Amino acid sequence: MNIKLVGNLGLFGVLFGALSSFGYVNQFEWVGWLVFLVLAPVLIRSQQKEKLFLPGAVAGFLFAFTFYAMQLILMTTYTQTHPDFLRQVQELSRDLTPQSFMIFSGMIFAAIYGVVTGLFTIGLQKFSRHEKH
Repeated sequence: MNIKLVGNLGLFGVLFGALSSFGYVNQFEWVGWLVFLVLAPVLIRSQQKEKLFLPGAVAGFLFAFTFYAMQLILMTTYTQTHPDFLRQVQELSRDLTPQSFMIFSGMIFAAIYGVVTGLFTIGLQKFSRHEKH
């Protein structure tokens, strides 16, 4: 596994989380998630030819983890640029603070996103083999 590449892909979540927290990508946040889901497997596949699931999964997890970590660090700014967030947390769980809610939901989503990114990486490998024949 190319640890430098996987780590750098994961660090993109820091930038994306900060942009989200400051409200720069509010309506188009899904585009960033989709771009990562397409570009990360392509970059991983270009550097590695076998055993692609683990690097894809780790890169996806790190991306989502650092994304939510930045939102947690910038929680005050995040709640100012996302006024519905506090209301939504209150509706979903009266027992959790917004910070705890973001930690729990972020970790669950990071795990799922990691698996999905790993599967996309494997899918790219399968697709690439069929294209060459």
